Amino acid sequence: MPDLVNFQKEMRRGAVRGAGEDEVSRSKGKGKEKEQEKEKDASASRGKEREASNSTGKSKEAPAAQGSKAKSRKRPSNDTDEDNAGSSQEDRSHKKHKTGASNGKDAAESDKEAVPQKDNRKTGRPAAGHKRQDSKRRISDVRGQKDPDDDESPSSATPSLSRSIRFMTTGVQLSDDVLKALTKLGAKTASKPSECTHLIVKRLGRTEKLLSAIAVAPYVVTEKWATASAAAKQYLPPEKYPLIDPENEKRYGFKLQESLDRAKANQGQLYADMVFYVTPKVPIDKKLLKNVVAAHGGQVRTQTPTVRALGGKENHYVISCEDDASIWRPLAQTGHPIYTQELLLTGALTQELDLDNPAHRVPDM
Repeated sequence: MPDLVNFQKEMRRGAVRGAGEDEVSRSKGKGKEKEQEKEKDASASRGKEREASNSTGKSKEAPAAQGSKAKSRKRPSNDTDEDNAGSSQEDRSHKKHKTGASNGKDAAESDKEAVPQKDNRKTGRPAAGHKRQDSKRRISDVRGQKDPDDDESPSSATPSLSRSIRFMTTGVQLSDDVLKALTKLGAKTASKPSECTHLIVKRLGRTEKLLSAIAVAPYVVTEKWATASAAAKQYLPPEKYPLIDPENEKRYGFKLQESLDRAKANQGQLYADMVFYVTPKVPIDKKLLKNVVAAHGGQVRTQTPTVRALGGKENHYVISCEDDASIWRPLAQTGHPIYTQELLLTGALTQELDLDNPAHRVPDM
C-alpha cells in the first residue's frame, strides 16, 4: 500500500507518466511542427508574390515616370501613384523630391524681386527693382545742378530757388491774379517773419512785419516786383525793384540798405540772451513788442521788475515810461538804467542796440 500511495503522488507531480501519455505528447509535438512548417511555406509564398508585384510595378511605372517628367517641365502636377499599396520606398522618395521641387518653384515665383538682387550683386548688373530709384536719383541730380545758361536769365539774380521763395506784404494788397501767378511760379506766403525771403512794402514804417522780418535780411521790394514777375511768368531780379523811401529814412534816422547789411552780420541775434522787463503803462502793444524782440533772439517779460530780480544779472533791462515812475524809481536809485520802447524799436530798425543814447532813456530819471 505505501508503494501505491507514493506512486499516485508521483503521478500527480508529473514525475511519473502513464503508458499512453508519452504517445499523446509526441503526437501533439508533431502537430505543432507541421503547423509551423505550413506558416513558413505561406510566408515564403507571400514574399515571392510581393517581389513579383514590385517588379511588375516598376516596369509599368518607368514610362509613366518619364512622361510625368516631361509634363513637369511645363507645369507642376500631383502624382496619383502615391496611394498605390505596391509602390516601393524609392518611388515615394522620388515623388517627395518632385513635390519639393514644385514648391521651390512657387517660392521662387513669389520672391522674384529678391532673387535678381542676389544675382546682380554677383554679376554687377543693376537690379530691376532699383532701376526706377536710380532714375529718380538722376532726375534729382539734374534738378539740383545749376544750368550755366541760368546766369543769363532774369531770375538768376535771386539767390534762392523759386520754390523756396516766401513773401510777405505790409501796407500792400496784392490782387488775386498776381497771387495766383506767384503761386504757379512756386512762391508761397510766409506764415511768420522768420521765413520771409521777400518783403513787399509800400513805404518804410515801424510795423510788426517789417521790424520782425528785417532780422533775416530779406529783399525789401515794392509791389512792382510782384506784378512784373507775374506778368513775365518768371521771377525778376529783386535788386531792380528796391524800396526807396528817403523821407522815412530821414524820419527814423537810418539807411535801409545799411540795416540789411547789419542784419546779415547779426543773423537774427541782435537781442540774443537778453531779457526786457516791460512795465504796464508803456505806450505800445505788448504783443507786438514781444514778437519783435523774439524775432531777434530776446525775451520780453511783463511781470513787475524788482531790485532782487535784476540784481547781479547781466543783459536784464527795464522798459518803462514816466507814468510808471513808482515802479522804476527804486530801481533807478540802485543804478539800473531805465529805457523807453525806442531802444527796442529803433534797435530793430537800425539793427544796432544803442544803450548809451540819451534819446532811449526815460526823461527826468
